[in-house]
Amino acid sequence: MSGTADLERSQARDRELDSGQDQDPAVALGTAVGIGLVLPALWALWADRLLPAGWWRGPAGLGVALAAGLLLWGLAGYRRPSNRSNPPARRGWRVQVAHVPLIALLALAFWTRFSEIRGLTIPFFGDSVHHSMIVRLFQLRSGLPDSWEPFAPLASFSYHFGFHALTAALAAAARLEAPRAVLVTGQLLMVLQCLTLYALAAGLTRRPWAGVGAALAAAGLSPMPAYYLNWGRYTQLAGQVLLPVAALVMVRAVARTGMPTAARGRLLNTAAMLLAAGLFLTHYLVAGFMGLLILAWVLVARGALLGRMRRLGLVGIGALLLVAPWLPRLAGGLILKSATALSTTRVANPDVYGVLADAWAMWRTDALARNVGWPLLIAAGLGLVLALVPRRRGRDDGQGSQAPTALSPRGLALLGLLWLVLLLLATYPRLLGLPVTGVLKDFTVAIAAYLPLGLVVGGGMAALAERITPMHRHTERGLALAAVALAATLAWQGRAVRDDSFRLVLPDDLTAMSWIREHTPPDARFLVSSFSAFGQTVQAGDDAGWWLPLLTAPRGSTLPPITIGLEVSAEPGYREAVNQLAELWRADLDAPATRQALSDAGVTHAFVGVTGKVLSRTRLAASPCWEPLFVADANARDGKPGAEVYVFKGADCGGAGGLSVSSRPPPPTPS
Repeated sequence: MSGTADLERSQARDRELDSGQDQDPAVALGTAVGIGLVLPALWALWADRLLPAGWWRGPAGLGVALAAGLLLWGLAGYRRPSNRSNPPARRGWRVQVAHVPLIALLALAFWTRFSEIRGLTIPFFGDSVHHSMIVRLFQLRSGLPDSWEPFAPLASFSYHFGFHALTAALAAAARLEAPRAVLVTGQLLMVLQCLTLYALAAGLTRRPWAGVGAALAAAGLSPMPAYYLNWGRYTQLAGQVLLPVAALVMVRAVARTGMPTAARGRLLNTAAMLLAAGLFLTHYLVAGFMGLLILAWVLVARGALLGRMRRLGLVGIGALLLVAPWLPRLAGGLILKSATALSTTRVANPDVYGVLADAWAMWRTDALARNVGWPLLIAAGLGLVLALVPRRRGRDDGQGSQAPTALSPRGLALLGLLWLVLLLLATYPRLLGLPVTGVLKDFTVAIAAYLPLGLVVGGGMAALAERITPMHRHTERGLALAAVALAATLAWQGRAVRDDSFRLVLPDDLTAMSWIREHTPPDARFLVSSFSAFGQTVQAGDDAGWWLPLLTAPRGSTLPPITIGLEVSAEPGYREAVNQLAELWRADLDAPATRQALSDAGVTHAFVGVTGKVLSRTRLAASPCWEPLFVADANARDGKPGAEVYVFKGADCGGAGGLSVSSRPPPPTPS
């Protein structure tokens, strides 16, 4: 009986693939979510190019694009049951036992992720500064920005903006301020990562248990992506959420052998183009991740290579046409120049690109525990064993399937493993004898390793399910209960991932910001704390002062977003001037040259946040050139001083020199 059941399941998978339709509602939902997430960015790009100014180009229009994408793909993916000819193509969605742990996993992930941000209004660390600024620029410009004004004199805007278009749409729908919207959208994406990773594994194998295993990798087996909360690394996260859906639809578009209608095939092609283009606009490097995944799939899956390459080229050309209006903007910034230098030459100063001096430090046991997680590594090892060891009957599950893209559990596990190997080779091209440094950094790959390892776990979970479910009719229910228990355990362990040491803006800082808005002139310009980062090429903030231009606009500061190194300055030598001014006040706050430079830069005030270290409040208070105006109440519970505001008396204040300040190590690389 079990052999007959296996054959029927295999034939059902084949018919489902040939129909081009998902009978798994979770795969269909994940695909619909992916389509919805990319449309705001594409709408923003083409509306900016073709439409006159109006609400349709702003956050409200982006929200309509998001909702339309979800609705249209959902309607296209579902077909009601019918007794007409070709019944497999007309079959409706089918709920299975494996969906129970998936639903529990998503609910628990939602609870843990949103519990972590309770009481927060400002996201953590440095990346969140420029992410929030871009969302605010979308709101101010009612559409895609073309510069960083009024926050910084940067004339180009070439940063990937898919996450920010999506966040602006959600902010308009929920009426959220830009920083809070960034925080909320980031947590939502962490939940959706579980769904889209499920969609990839279950969609490639037509086995829901493969999807459950893959989803567990993102739901707590690894500390990532939950730990992204502390870095504000939300653009990479947004790309990683889109990647599984984009890859799944791409595979189906290039490997299909027969669609029930030509329209269905065109729909797949269009969806693949939209997702590939949207992924590129969301994160340039993660788009490269997907390219390596497709290469791994070509090497693992069976089928006509020439035909697949032709269809892949057609989809690629379509995606390129969709992003064509953005390419001149991208070329106008400095991102391509930096990437070209990194990928074609040896790096003279590794700190500039965040490259570790010890090339293998990222893969030591302590780093693996932090960035990948031993539970995930152990689960992936077990999954690989389960997937590779043949079943007792001596045949590979599903390997004899007629469907060219329906991978077996073994195929899925090998796909994940090969994808990880290709990512490592792209990170360390010297392993191939190439005398260059890869564009991908090992840190970027390490914190995304849950994606390929999740496929390995998914392959093992599918193999386990196919071994034990024929034993007894209640066995699959037992597996579902075990998966729910594991998800609950992971959720409980992951409920405290938040690390407040990465928090730059505290309640006292917000009190001081409110005072600044009420008691300082709109054209006030603040000296704020910063330290040199990325090989002394840019300045990074160590307290809430980095947020001051956004939270007290239109007031400005001496510290632009860290993306200053990726954009063209409107003022010649602006980046160098920012660095020089910072070096002056760090060396001697009251020296005549420093006072004159501050005056020439238009500085009228200084702000020291709760976490500030480099710009010393003690030296400001002792200086004859700075007069204290406001001190927020200190929090007695944590023993930290409150935020402080000073007024600058000008270049002729006559203070003595010799007041130096300290320094601090750089933060993780911005995404």
